[in-house]
Amino acid sequence: LIYDAQRAAREGERMAESEARELAAKVGGGAALDKALGEIALQDFTTAARKQQTNFDAAWAALTDPPVLDMALVKSLGDLQAREKAARRLVKAGQDLQEFTENMTAIYRRELGKHKLSAEAREAGLREFEGAMANVHPTLSAWRRMEVRKAEALLRVVTLLDNTWGQWEYRPATRDLWFKDAKQADVYNLAYQEFNDLSDEARRMQEQLKTRNP
Repeated sequence: LIYDAQRAAREGERMAESEARELAAKVGGGAALDKALGEIALQDFTTAARKQQTNFDAAWAALTDPPVLDMALVKSLGDLQAREKAARRLVKAGQDLQEFTENMTAIYRRELGKHKLSAEAREAGLREFEGAMANVHPTLSAWRRMEVRKAEALLRVVTLLDNTWGQWEYRPATRDLWFKDAKQADVYNLAYQEFNDLSDEARRMQEQLKTRNP
């Protein structure tokens, strides 16, 4: 493992030097080279951030057609378990996105470190990034955590339905569920309400971000 890490570090250094030489031939050295390398680092960071967001959005989309909590098309336990697996994927994607968001500064620092910027340019780029994120990062992180809580609440609802399979039925006329056991109905209703409450809170946080994002 130590050998592999050293080899990867040497390869990264070689690639960074090669990149710097190629760019220097185009833009020159000094500040111009630092600017070009900084732009590449920012692009790489943005690409990584978009990948996390895309994974999360795709996980949500998989639960919307059909809607995950609409039991009209659930005809077997297998149908329900497939939805449970999809909900678990959503939780995982949300956790990954949350971790990325909460560690953005460290991740951006790592991206800058992959390129042959001067120490001064690297620190200046990091300060600029931190300044740009200062106004939105706390709310953005809180929103990501709320999205994870919402996904976990959704998973609890689906898991509850899975665990009580055969003890409830979907009523097409009213488009709701009827439980044989009133206590189970109460547990389901509370879990469903928790999901709705967290969804509302997540939407409020998203609106806050829209007003704070420059």
